[in-house]
Amino acid sequence: MGSELRFAATVANYGSCAFKQYQLVLSDTDRPLLMLMGGRDAEVPASACFPLLEQMKAAGKPVEWHLYPQATHAWDKPGLPARGYVYDAQVTQDATARMVAFFAAGGR
Repeated sequence: MGSELRFAATVANYGSCAFKQYQLVLSDTDRPLLMLMGGRDAEVPASACFPLLEQMKAAGKPVEWHLYPQATHAWDKPGLPARGYVYDAQVTQDATARMVAFFAAGGR
């Protein structure tokens, strides 16, 4: 905030577009964004991203997303079931592959 420096692209693992009163994804973004979200994420629900992401995509904004329907928040963190996090090796592997491919393609 307040800096002229900007990320070239962003990947959000189990992210959301809003948290409490804060809007985290702004519709005027001009940098590539990949959102990887869990359908069972009670901490930052994916529902906060829709229809925003769809509207942004339709407007030509550089946004992509993938929803893992059965994934919770922190799907890549084994040993935290007390927080409601369920480790999922398959989702972790797929999310990592998507992130690496996204950055390798220059965020496209």
